[in-house]
Amino acid sequence: SAEVLVPAAAAELVIEPPDGGGPARTVPATLVGQRLSAKLVMDRSARYRFEITSPSGARSIEATPRAIEAEVDQPPAVQLLAPGDPLDVTNVKRVELAYTIEDDFAVTSADLVWESEKDHGRTPIAIGQDQARVVGKLTWDLAEITVPSGGMVRYWIEAKDNDTDGGPNIGKSRELHLRVTSQRERHDETIGREQDVAEKLLHNLGTRLPGTPADDVREDLSRQLRDAIGELRAVEAAFEKDPQAAPAMRKALAQIAERLDHDASLEQRYLPKPGTKSRPGTFALIDPRVIGELEDDVIALADWLDRARMEGLLDITDEIAAHQKRLADLLAQFQRTKDPRLLDEIDREMRALDRAYTELAQHQKGMPEDVLDQYVHADAVHTSQGRACMDEVAALVHDGKTAAAQQKLEQCRAQAQHAADSLEGSLAQLRGDKVSDEQKKLDEGRNELADLAKDQDDIAAE
Repeated sequence: SAEVLVPAAAAELVIEPPDGGGPARTVPATLVGQRLSAKLVMDRSARYRFEITSPSGARSIEATPRAIEAEVDQPPAVQLLAPGDPLDVTNVKRVELAYTIEDDFAVTSADLVWESEKDHGRTPIAIGQDQARVVGKLTWDLAEITVPSGGMVRYWIEAKDNDTDGGPNIGKSRELHLRVTSQRERHDETIGREQDVAEKLLHNLGTRLPGTPADDVREDLSRQLRDAIGELRAVEAAFEKDPQAAPAMRKALAQIAERLDHDASLEQRYLPKPGTKSRPGTFALIDPRVIGELEDDVIALADWLDRARMEGLLDITDEIAAHQKRLADLLAQFQRTKDPRLLDEIDREMRALDRAYTELAQHQKGMPEDVLDQYVHADAVHTSQGRACMDEVAALVHDGKTAAAQQKLEQCRAQAQHAADSLEGSLAQLRGDKVSDEQKKLDEGRNELADLAKDQDDIAAE
């Protein structure tokens, strides 16, 4: 807009052609009294002049052109802050993120975007309208991510500006990463390593049982035994950092490794040197000692593994009970306040319960059949029954029948508590029948093993 200093009947803008070539472009101006205004869209820098038509029809144009310097509309600048990068989290927690979004005109929308190997998605971020600078925090519910333990997730924030001419422009923050972890899954991985060691010891034992092995076979068995002992020590070290590992089990594994190491070292002392053969009877007392120790330790490891798996089942039932209690509190709060925001929290707990029942079924499949048959009552791990009960709760919530959902949830909680009590009893029976007897057997055999060691040393001295 501008003010006309001479009488005028009409006015227009004359825009010079780019680079001085081609005809000029004119834009009609609106003249109100001595004030004129004009609107035009600029996609590049240009120069222009006002041209005035006097009441008599004479036309005059400014001698000196005016300049318009066009600046490219930049995409929004986005900054995303997280507690760490990479960030280790469990898939049942929420993460608080902070962000700052700035644009040269205005930000119209923003989304949190994530991608993993098998999943992707975006969550809208609530922002005000026509704001050039947006600062805020958001709580990211990780229950909406489907990523296995150890999986990595890339995430960032995308923002759009209000450019309607060839836009909008999209700004993107730097990518951050989080690693989905689970203490229970790490614990289960270590239990799997313990199972591998137990199988190697069992194979070593089975190869020794038919009789005195040849020197070359014995050398291989001795090496395999030492390797298995090293792996067992690594498992015991991993359990030291595992809050879910029973201290008694860690102690038992350390003792087993120490005893096996002592016997393996004794056997190695009497292995023949390369190019020679062992004398008859060299291992007459060593073999019974090593075989007896392997038999006891394989049984002990099997019993500790059964106990650990049973404790794993009980941990999951405890987690189910915690989620159900949280769900009951949310339903009671929703029934009282009718706050629609609580529905998201309720849905989150329902998803967490569904995952827990899936995990319970997987753990049940990993249990030895003899342990399930002898110690675990079918009702204790009837996952389909528990899941069906929670499905009914979800359906009632979806239909808006909160009071009925509360009543059904109490039935589900009673059912889950009965299952947990059954597992507690099963675990107590398993501890009494297996671990205690095994420990007693080992204690009673210590004197006998000490006598065998003395006899072997006497033979070597002769």
